[in-house]
Amino acid sequence: VCAPPCQNKGSCSRPQTCVCRSGFQGPRCEHAVPEQEYRPRSAHRQAPGAGSPLRISRHKNSSSAVQGPTSTGSQS
Repeated sequence: VCAPPCQNKGSCSRPQTCVCRSGFQGPRCEHAVPEQEYRPRSAHRQAPGAGSPLRISRHKNSSSAVQGPTSTGSQS
């Protein structure tokens, strides 16, 4: 149990340990992080299974999936 409780929808993972959602930090998730500091590169800061991230969108091989259809039909 975390006392005081975690803020901003953070979750208490074990006694006195809050796991913050993306975009928040601090011992009780009480501090909002500016948007540029929590882009996908910082996704490693979120523990697995720790609620829904607010601004993380990661897709493997998304650029190759987009390139395939756009390059067809331009052959001579």
